[in-house]
Amino acid sequence: MNRIDKCARLTRHLRNSEHFEFYEEIFEFVEKHKSALGNMLGLWSAFAGVFKKEDRIYKHNRRVAETRLVMEADAKRLNAWMALKRGMEMASYKDDDAQRTAAKTLAFVLDNYRKIRTAPLVEASALIFNLAQDLRRPVYAASVETLGLTEAVNTLEACNEAFKALYEAREMETERAIMQGNMQYIRPLVDKAFAAFTEALNVFCVISSLEGKTAEAAALNAIINRINAAILQYKTIYARRSRGASPEESPAL
Repeated sequence: MNRIDKCARLTRHLRNSEHFEFYEEIFEFVEKHKSALGNMLGLWSAFAGVFKKEDRIYKHNRRVAETRLVMEADAKRLNAWMALKRGMEMASYKDDDAQRTAAKTLAFVLDNYRKIRTAPLVEASALIFNLAQDLRRPVYAASVETLGLTEAVNTLEACNEAFKALYEAREMETERAIMQGNMQYIRPLVDKAFAAFTEALNVFCVISSLEGKTAEAAALNAIINRINAAILQYKTIYARRSRGASPEESPAL
């Protein structure tokens, strides 16, 4: 029987954009599978109601806060990503066996990061960071060098760091000037409603398993697994930004 991981400390420490995107991922999945919730529909509806308020507040403020420089920086790093990807793809058509082999090796790596172009801004930053780290691993670095893509990797990483610097500076300004008040009010309400829903979900999953309701337990476990995947993803994002700090709650809490 699965249980939803603790995430109260995590959600308190996420930035407004991360807080919204974290719950948005969960909301979209559970909403599609809410027929499995049974008696928990009331708690889910309570969460959905306050989250939709956060959705309106965040999206309104985000539109106000968007800046040309941040969007230009994002476009530059996406161009750098495409240049790296196309350099690998072009090498796969060359007559040189070593280059074709290297291209095939890198194609496997880059395929794991195909979401970079469509991922939310924060997630794209983490994906590009991970990709650069992977391509510098000894097992892949030789292939990068064989294809002459070392500079392309450096450019992608530099563009990503430039974007992150602009994005974080904008976040600091807009958090204070625009977003802080409304988001500061709604975030605790969303967190509280989510905690009530997940506590009930854990209990109902245990009850379903004990009563031998296999299909019901499986459906609830699928929801729990998806929520835990989102929690792990955003714990990783937070930990990287905090230089290794973990938002996990201590056993005493």
